[in-house]
Parts: sequence; C-alpha cells; structure tokens
Amino acid sequence: MPRPRVSKGRVINKSFYIFCEGKKTEPYYFKRLIASLSFPLKLARVQCVDSEHTDLVGLVRDAMSHRNQTGSPDDEYWIVVDKDGYPKHPEGFDTARANKIKIAFSSICFEFWLVLHCIYRTPAKECCRDLIRDILADYIPDYEKNRADIFDLVSCENGLAKAIRNARRFRADHGNESIPVYKRNPYTDVDILVVSLLEFRKQIAQRYLERNGQRIQEINDLLDSI
Repeated sequence: MPRPRVSKGRVINKSFYIFCEGKKTEPYYFKRLIASLSFPLKLARVQCVDSEHTDLVGLVRDAMSHRNQTGSPDDEYWIVVDKDGYPKHPEGFDTARANKIKIAFSSICFEFWLVLHCIYRTPAKECCRDLIRDILADYIPDYEKNRADIFDLVSCENGLAKAIRNARRFRADHGNESIPVYKRNPYTDVDILVVSLLEFRKQIAQRYLERNGQRIQEINDLLDSI
C-alpha cells in the first residue's frame, strides 16, 4: 500500500495503526475518537485495523505482519486489550515489547476506562459484568456492550479530558512498578494512547499550518486541560 503523500512531494513520516481485542466496543470508541479529531486524509493514516483475532498474542502477530507488509519503522502500532478472561498476557506483553508494539491495557475490562470518563473510582471487580452493573450503569443507565455511540456518550461534557486526568491520578495513587499491569485490578493506561493521538494531531496541524484555527484551538484546549 503506498504511503500517503502531501503537496510538493513531502511524505508524512508516521502513521498510527490500532488493533482492538474487542470486536465492537473498543473499535467503535476509537473510530469515533479518530473521526472527531479530523485527521487530514492526505497527511496522515490513523486507523483501527480489522483482525480476526481476539487474543493478545494473535493481535500482536497481526500487528507484526501488518508492519512487515505495509508499515514503516516510524509508525506506531497499538493493541487495545483487557484482562477479562484471557490467560496469556505474559507472552503477549513480551512479544509486543520485543517488537516495539505498544499496548493500551485495562483491567478488569475496557469499561474501567469508560468509568473514568464519569467519575474517579477504583473498583476491583471479578468480571466486566459486575463493573457495568455496579458502577457504569449509574452513569449510563442504558449502557450495554457494543454500542456504536459509546464515545459520544462518555466524552460529552469534557469526559475525555476527565478520563485522562483520572487515569493519570489512578496510576499515581496506585502505581506499583514491581507488579505487571496484567496482574493489577483495576488498571488502565488507555489514556497514553489517546494523548499520543492528540499530540500527533497537534503536530500535523503545526507542521502544515492548517487554517482551521478553531479545530486546532479545541485540541490545544483539551491538551491544556489534562
């Protein structure tokens, strides 16, 4: 697949590829986030890549294969994955680290990241169903997995900035570097991926002197608020 080109023969030197464990909730969230940032199609490739795998090891291998066929050394590859019900995290994390693939991880499930859009809570739950029933349903009463509008639901009223701040606060309050993240409950570092996308969007705007000042100001305001 050819690299995206810009005017005067310049070539954008970085793209983002995101592989999600979930088939709907996580892709819906990130596709809508990416769309909301209005990445210029001629300047950047930022996308969720479809995969048949729902396990971390399989997703890492898909990302490795995609890079070998399509990507470049400067591209960022991310896996969005959670702990709920999956046993082979050590192998997946080791393989990802060895191949410079980044992981946005949540425990017990991705819904903990969604909770942080609404409130700072640190619940340890045995399964995702309990987290949804006991906490998330209080803020999104009709929440159910696989909602296509989930990003819009949780990001309204500065929810995205709140989630980033809450995730950072959580790791500051409960950080223990001696314990692998896949052994912690709760945990999330999805905010690192989100901030990387925001910073990349800002970089493109500054590099190519975009004229949509209002949109760029919105991104700057969001980054300044976290």
